[in-house]
Parts: sequence; C-alpha cells; structure tokens
Amino acid sequence: MKFKIVCVLVAGMILIVSSTEAAKVDQYRDALANRNCSIKYEVVTKPVHQTNRMMQVKSSKFLRDIEFEDTTGEKSIEESGIFILNGNERYSELDMKQGQNPCTLVKGEDIYKFYWDIRDGQKRYVGERNAFGHSSSVKAKTIADLYAYDALKEIYNFGSETLVNALFPLLPRDRVIENPSMPKYKFVTSGTLSNGSSYEDFSAQIDSTFFAIRYYFNGDQMVKIATINFTQDNDGNVIDYSRSLIKLEEFSTIPDSKYLELPEGLKDKTKRKEKSK
Repeated sequence: MKFKIVCVLVAGMILIVSSTEAAKVDQYRDALANRNCSIKYEVVTKPVHQTNRMMQVKSSKFLRDIEFEDTTGEKSIEESGIFILNGNERYSELDMKQGQNPCTLVKGEDIYKFYWDIRDGQKRYVGERNAFGHSSSVKAKTIADLYAYDALKEIYNFGSETLVNALFPLLPRDRVIENPSMPKYKFVTSGTLSNGSSYEDFSAQIDSTFFAIRYYFNGDQMVKIATINFTQDNDGNVIDYSRSLIKLEEFSTIPDSKYLELPEGLKDKTKRKEKSK
C-alpha cells in the first residue's frame, strides 16, 4: 500500500489546491488546547528509495509526488512513546529501543525526571544517577529551578521532537515559541484514499526548505501522521531530506490517569516548605 503527499510547486510557490478548511483535525487541536488527551504512538522509519531521495521533477508544472511505502520487511520502529495531558498535569515516556528511556511527570509546578529500563526481563523505573548507580527516589524541580532555555522547553514538552514536529500545526499558538526558523503551516487539501481512509494535508515553506504533514483518519479517528521536509539548492537539487511515519495506537481526548502519579517503586524525596498560614 502506498500513501502519497502531493504538492504542486509553481515558480517556487506553494499552490493551495482546496479552499475548504481542515475539519477532522479540529477535535485533536481542541484536545491539545484544552490540555486533555492521551497519545500512544510509534515512529516507523523506512529506507529512503533513490527515486524519492532525488525527488525527480515529473512535469513542467513541477509536480512533486512523494510516496510513503508500507512494505512488509522494510519498516523498523525507531522509537515509541506515551504522552498524557490533563490540565496542569503532564506525562511523557519514550522507548528509544536501547538503554535507558527518559520520562517526565509534571504535577502543577513540580517537574519529575526519571527513567525506565529492563532489568531481569522486567520494566523498572529509576531516579537520577548517584555515586551508587540509579536511585529509587526522585526529587521535583520547578520551572523556576531551570535555566531559561530549559524552562521554555518545559512549557510544552512532548518528550519526543518527532511527535512535536508532527503535531506542530495543531499546537496552540500561545504554547509555541515563535521565531523565523519555525514553519507556519497552512491547510492545503483533504481527500479519501482507495482503502476508504481519509487524510488532511498541511504544508509550509521557509526560504528553500519545504515542509509537508499528512494526517490519516479511519472515520474521525486519527491513525497515522506522515511528515516530509526537504531543502533545495539554487539549481533545484535536493541537498537535505527527512521523513517520518508515526502510527498512533491511541489519540483520545481522555487522559490516562494511571500515568499521572509516580510509578510504583519510585519515592518522592522532594523537600517542600510549609505553606504560611
């Protein structure tokens, strides 16, 4: 099965090929804005085929047809993760497929950083490393404890840069640190594939770098996200290229509360000042 993102470029400009607005992404945009959601996903990578890497111009209208091929035996899981939002509570967990995997739990102003790994065939959560190895306790920090740059990142930390980039068009603008190097996505088009699933496309361009994101749906349920970006030199040759395919095991508007407490086996050693009466 092939999934395609089609973009028409004329004289370096992105053409809007549909005047309708995206509709199915709205519930997911609202969930992120209202800070109520559960996301469980895996990032699937595949070899970049030569024809895709070169992105040959296929017509005088500069039609570029970029394909994702879902071919058995080619895919590998690069990472998987969990992301939960519930008001001022947040949890993110990554599985990097090797070594220790970072987790962040935010409860109000408290930020807990810890890890998980596999020991004797069992998943275990551990705190920060000390002189005796990783501890079974963790201490909370607050935004005020962090350096300015780290504090900005923590305002809306999904744990995974890949997931942030894929959801960027849906993030509330007040939660995005605006600067000229960040793409400003616009809705391009929507449609239905031969297998009955539907899609909504967004794109952006910064100088000679082009970005495209496609959200796939079964009914109203978002099930996949495909991203592509590439940069061209002055002669139109592709000099940098990347893509990702994210399969969503879950993207719901119901926060999974079991992740919003410290895992069993981790002790909270935070020293808290008594509130003044």
